[in-house]
Amino acid sequence: MSCKGAETQRPAASTSAAVQAPRPERKDSCETQPSYINVAACAPPTDVAAGADLNQAATFAWQEFISLNWPAVKQTFTSGTRGQLDANARLDAINDKNGTTPTWMTYRHKIEVFPGGGNKDGVKPYNYDDKPQYIYDSTKVGGDGTIPLCDGGDPQNLKDTEGALFLNADEATQIGQNSMFAGVVEAAKVDPNDPAASQIVFMVKANPIYVKYVQQTGWFTGIPSDIETKTKQYVQDNKKDPEAGSTDLVSLPLNTILTKSAWRRAVPGDEQTHLVRPLRRYKLNGSNYCYAVNYYTLVALHIIQKTNSAPQFIYASFEAADNILTQDGQRAEDDSGRITSQGQPARYPAITSVPATGWNKASRQKITAASDVCTPGSSLYYENNPKNKNIPQAKVCVRARLSPIPQTIIRANDAAHQALDSYAEQNGSPKSVLRYYKLVNVQHVPATKEAMAEYTGGGGVEPATYYMANMVLETSQVLQHFSGGFAGNPDPNSSNDPADGTITDYAYGGDTPQVGPNLSVNGTNYLMGGCMGCHGQAQKEGGGFSFALDGIAKGFSAKPEYPRGPGNQNGFDDFAARWQRRR
Repeated sequence: MSCKGAETQRPAASTSAAVQAPRPERKDSCETQPSYINVAACAPPTDVAAGADLNQAATFAWQEFISLNWPAVKQTFTSGTRGQLDANARLDAINDKNGTTPTWMTYRHKIEVFPGGGNKDGVKPYNYDDKPQYIYDSTKVGGDGTIPLCDGGDPQNLKDTEGALFLNADEATQIGQNSMFAGVVEAAKVDPNDPAASQIVFMVKANPIYVKYVQQTGWFTGIPSDIETKTKQYVQDNKKDPEAGSTDLVSLPLNTILTKSAWRRAVPGDEQTHLVRPLRRYKLNGSNYCYAVNYYTLVALHIIQKTNSAPQFIYASFEAADNILTQDGQRAEDDSGRITSQGQPARYPAITSVPATGWNKASRQKITAASDVCTPGSSLYYENNPKNKNIPQAKVCVRARLSPIPQTIIRANDAAHQALDSYAEQNGSPKSVLRYYKLVNVQHVPATKEAMAEYTGGGGVEPATYYMANMVLETSQVLQHFSGGFAGNPDPNSSNDPADGTITDYAYGGDTPQVGPNLSVNGTNYLMGGCMGCHGQAQKEGGGFSFALDGIAKGFSAKPEYPRGPGNQNGFDDFAARWQRRR
């Protein structure tokens, strides 16, 4: 792989080192296993070195982030345009809210891969570069499954922009657990006539390797039940995934990349320090779905990639630097993640959690909240799914992480920001808005823990890495400290003990609680936490670490979620049912 454009030096030991002249281009300038952060038009790296430590994994993550956010080639919807970066473009071309589209945003949306109602036209034949179409289940949304623009839903005439075309935010909850709100949007009085203006929305996208696999297998309406059953048995017997790219069993090819992003409505000044783009999100007027278009701000990006050294995927999580705010709008962390607002409670009211001691209802995780009242001001807050009665139902303010960003990651963020600033100086261009994002953490190796206890570091990685969680993608108590799996009904034919949103380290069934591993890698079972442990649930169910692939046949693409605004959280039923799809 070659690389065009200016590069930065390997960061010196001190982050305050003087900027040096760019090195001459050389054939190996775009490293497939990056050893330093290179700000240049490089394709995504393909792996970390064997035995890589957290610093090397962080370098890999930053290289992914820069590559995937590099300007895409002009989108003509002809072969070789979607998902392809422009080697002749400068990074600052993405800065403007109407600027060039970053490469990952042109990936296929999950509803393009798995159209609702079993509609095959979105995937077969394989036309990855086609203009996006978002086709839901016509029996759920009416008509032919496409959803029209709302009356008055495009006040700024943005519907034909690339942002509105590629950015389809059809998830409005954190996997059915809670709805998330940005107090800064409410404080700025952005669109006060829209009760859902402050709600954070989400979307999932897939690279060409993933989509081609779905087309080759024909699994665009879901994994056949016999294939899923055989895959589950293979994982159980061999304690690992089948060979990458298998079409007899479920195993995604190497260098499959999936992204999940979180967005909030843009407030004045966002475009100086954030990626801001037109985005479509959904509404329900009576029984009719429609979509609206507004400027939204990227506040988080998950990137997961399957590699040779990590068949369980490498999980990288980035956030806007100013996501966590106090009630009066002061930042709780600096650009790299150092805590700047001491003494802030992580949750308000305070949340207490007692781990599960078994799988049945009596021994489940206990989560309680103090009686204080949350007044968000500018801070983030969330409201839990009201059907999950064992989780606090009061509004919860979020002002700190349960697991602070590790020093290794902070130093990697310093190095990346320095590299981005050096690139801008060398090119005489404005600073990239990417330097105002930070890596929260990266998981590239599995770890395990004892049941009935918080992870404290004995499994080979530090707790913040084990529990890797993003403040606007995994916000609630159960998602910030996720391990094991979600508690569910041990009797699938009974409605007396519904899933309650808590988590458990135990497998279902039997008189004696059995620890239920959630991840199988290279012949070993793990009780893993964070993103890797969560996606391990999809591996256990025969879905190859992909919830989209695992859940399509169970209604994952039936209809979009739509934001309803604070105090109106009875819209969880559909997504919660899809999430608890093991039953």
